[in-house]
Order: sequence, then C-alpha cells, then structure tokens
Amino acid sequence: MSLLVIIGKGRLVRQLAIWFHSKYPESCLAFLPTCTNEPALYEWNNKSNIEYFNSISEPVLGSHQDLINLLSVFRDSNPYGTTILLSVFHNQLIPRDMVNLFEHSLNIHLSPLPRYRGTRSINFALANNEPTHGVTIHKLSEKLDQGDILGQVIFSIYPESEEVYDVYVRSLEYGLILLTDTLTRINLISPVPQNHLEATYFSSKDIHLLGERESFFKSKQKCEELKLHDQL
Repeated sequence: MSLLVIIGKGRLVRQLAIWFHSKYPESCLAFLPTCTNEPALYEWNNKSNIEYFNSISEPVLGSHQDLINLLSVFRDSNPYGTTILLSVFHNQLIPRDMVNLFEHSLNIHLSPLPRYRGTRSINFALANNEPTHGVTIHKLSEKLDQGDILGQVIFSIYPESEEVYDVYVRSLEYGLILLTDTLTRINLISPVPQNHLEATYFSSKDIHLLGERESFFKSKQKCEELKLHDQL
C-alpha cells in the first residue's frame, strides 16, 4: 500500500488524484493546498480539488503538522508502505525536514530541466523563440529545480502562432502522462543528476524582460476573457 500526498494547486492535482484513486483504490491519498492570493487562473484557488478529495473521503490537510500526523498514522498501520510527496505548482521551497519524511519527494516542473529553472518557464521559452519545450519530474532538493531527474518529455512548440496558455494546457496533458508513468515505476527508476553547466534560470526579477509574453495571452482583453471563462 502507498500514501501519495500532493501539495500544490491546479487541475493537474485533481486529474492525477482521479487516476491514482482508480488505479490504486486500496492506497491512501491526501492533499495539502497551496494558498494563492488572487490567482491568475480560477482553477488555482483549489476549490474543485478540495471538493474532489472530500467526495472520495480522502483528507485535505490544513498544515504541515497535519501532514506529519497523517504520516505517523499511515506508518503505524503500513510499516512497509511506500510514501510519496509530490509538489504540483507549489510556490515555495518545501523544507528539508519535510522532504526527508518521505521515501520519495518529487516535483513537476514545466520545462526541459536543467533549462528554464525558476519562474514562468513557458513564457520565457516562447519569448526566446524556442522550437521545443518540455516537462520534467525531479527529486525535491534544497535548491530550486535542481534535483535529480526521474522522467522528462520534450515536445514542439510554435512561438509564431502559440500563446502561453496554449503551451500551458499542452504541458499539463504531457505532464499527466509523465506523472502516471513515473509513479507506476517509482521504485524501479534510477534518478539522473542534472547537468548544471547547461542550466538556465529566471526569477521574478526577470519578468520585466518578457514584454508581451508576460501573461497567458499577448492581448490584455484575451487575458480578461480567460479569467471569466476559467470560472465557468
């Protein structure tokens, strides 16, 4: 039996939870929502995710202490169970002491690591007219997006015709496939260290360089329309 704890936000949380609950009905799931003030996408407020976890009677955690208590109860009843912590668009570094509580602690990042570490990877890739982008599953480490890689997919993007939102949605589709494949084989995968010499990194200090690629759409009107549509 396994325990999967997802910390983060967005539709990918629910999609993955639905898959895990169906494939491993005897295993345990839990969700620790990321708090996001005025999210750019309505889905990031986690309302649908919380409703789903409640509907399948799996816990929604309110704090790190709740997580520690859950782990203790799980290990008491499943001493040989596999414990997995998965960060899905969590917006802060997870403390080392929490990472060490789990047998596997992973993060999904929407870039072909080690390239485009940091924030708004899709935005910067399109702004730089990249022909390809990617999604990576890697081990959580003390340094942002620098952990060993367990899985990666690279796909074509089209800066001349695609908006950030287009690539974001496609990245989620690839990300779900990559996550399900990785979790299915979690105890068989040998993580591969990143080549730090090939790394690129962007932070919030670089956002001003994005110009028209700063938001999901080049058009402010389309961004507002997305915000309305996303709430339906």
